[in-house]
Amino acid sequence: KVLARLKDGVSHEQAGAELSAIARRVAETNAMRVSDETLRRAQLLRMSGGMDPSDQEEALPVFGIVMTVFAMVLLIACANIAGLLVARAAGRRRETAIRQALGASRPRLIRQWLTESVLLGVMGGAFGLLLALWANDLLVSYAQATPLASIDLGLDYRVLAFTFFVSVATGIFFGLAPALHASRLDIVTALKTEDALARAGSRRSRLRAAFVMAQVTLSVVLLVGAGLFIRSLQQAHTIDPGFEVGSALTVPVNLGLLRYKKEEGKNFYRELIERVEAQPGVERASLVRFAQLGFSFAQRQVVAEGRAGSDDEGVSIGFNIVGPGYFKTMGTQLMRGRDFTEADRDGAPGVAVINETLAETLWPGEDALGKRISLEGSAGPFLEVVGVARNGKYRSLGDGPRPYVYQPVLQSYEPVMTLVVRTNGAPESMAGAVREQLRALDANLPVADVRTLREHFDLSLLPARIAAWTLGSFGLLALALAAIGIYGVVSYSVAQRTREIGVRVALGAQSRDVLRLVLGEGLLIVGVGLAAGLALSFAATRVIEGFLYGVGATDPLTFAGVPLLLGAVTLIAGYLPARRAMKVDPIVALRYE
Repeated sequence: KVLARLKDGVSHEQAGAELSAIARRVAETNAMRVSDETLRRAQLLRMSGGMDPSDQEEALPVFGIVMTVFAMVLLIACANIAGLLVARAAGRRRETAIRQALGASRPRLIRQWLTESVLLGVMGGAFGLLLALWANDLLVSYAQATPLASIDLGLDYRVLAFTFFVSVATGIFFGLAPALHASRLDIVTALKTEDALARAGSRRSRLRAAFVMAQVTLSVVLLVGAGLFIRSLQQAHTIDPGFEVGSALTVPVNLGLLRYKKEEGKNFYRELIERVEAQPGVERASLVRFAQLGFSFAQRQVVAEGRAGSDDEGVSIGFNIVGPGYFKTMGTQLMRGRDFTEADRDGAPGVAVINETLAETLWPGEDALGKRISLEGSAGPFLEVVGVARNGKYRSLGDGPRPYVYQPVLQSYEPVMTLVVRTNGAPESMAGAVREQLRALDANLPVADVRTLREHFDLSLLPARIAAWTLGSFGLLALALAAIGIYGVVSYSVAQRTREIGVRVALGAQSRDVLRLVLGEGLLIVGVGLAAGLALSFAATRVIEGFLYGVGATDPLTFAGVPLLLGAVTLIAGYLPARRAMKVDPIVALRYE
């Protein structure tokens, strides 16, 4: 990871092209040390509000999901308001007919309706902006303890411009269909009796029903996504990451900030571990370059000694540098061999610990202990395999089996490491003691981001948590909007069919027959939207499959639970107008018949 500032007059594209050329030359010179994947990732990334480029790549998919959710909720709201505008247009049929009779053209009527809807959209956008100012403070306070803290969440002129654009666009979007429908009016029919108007309103009922179907469809997609993420978070805590999560503390240490030389750094680490392990309540301590389930990850290529073939036939692996006693400190089981010790230092034979997947890949059916591997190509130098560690989750809980190699820090020094402290009791209680030992060794060394291993583990679930919270909250909002839409359609239908219901009651229909008639219409609308939503969900959930842990993109429990939830909401939303329909007095309903 290299940070750089562009010279004046050099564009981002020019610097990127030069970087690509340099990366190709480096890859050709160091075929074994630079994998093809590493070469593909050699790109120039813009820093965003101080955010690390690698963190940008981690965060972009999550932000993509969040923006998609916002867009879907916006569409649901548009469909809801469009349905209300259709109902409003029904109440203004005579007004519209009189305007047309007096010479108003259809384009002029459409402009009038669109002006009203755009004004409604802008007012909604202004109110949303006020809510955003309040919610932004909550979001900033929540993000402080996460890698998202470095993102600039301020509301500037770009946000205001985007809000205005979206407000106008949505006003046009949800107002266009009602405007076209309202302006396509038969003047003669519109000026007739209420009965004629009721019969003419059937087209509007179908249009409102179509809007509700669209709301239900999008609501199903959001609810399925929310259900999958919630199920995933439940399953995440049952997945074995390959190490013991509880009773441990992680402390980042960066000796590079103070320009420690190699031997000075090794001595610092050695003394630090001795001091920390001497503290009451500490079982053991060790070091790791890339903490498992962290945002940083290294890849190399490895070749087995004596393996025929060229250098480019090496196996792509995950790579890490760790301190003495690392596996015991982390609680990672060694299937064969031993842990690293103080004896594994410069001048001693080079050693490595590999995981089960790499052992089976390089020497299937054989004992890997004593075999030798190289990270520098088939010409060596070679490292003796002294241990085989149990497979674990290295970058995310969704990882499949990945070949992995560990090297001892005393043979492969790195100035940036993370101290891992295994404690007897609550790990957070040892944070102060560990800080004191670091200050005692070097008072100028900054110490920040001290976390328990449990907090580190939970941080790896941050993308899934954000997605679950976003999809869940907005899914419920979408469900509420859909329920309002269902209620509105059923109520409108009951109002339009009051005389019909009166006739049915007069002819002997029971209350349950009226209930079945009214609820059946709502259930039909929801059924069509539900079927479309489930079909769309089957395709859409493939996009989020990489964020799910222990749950498939077509989880049966989720896909069964959403229809049940939606069915219950439909019955509740439709029951109130259905209850009014059951109380229709046939004498009153038929008075003017």
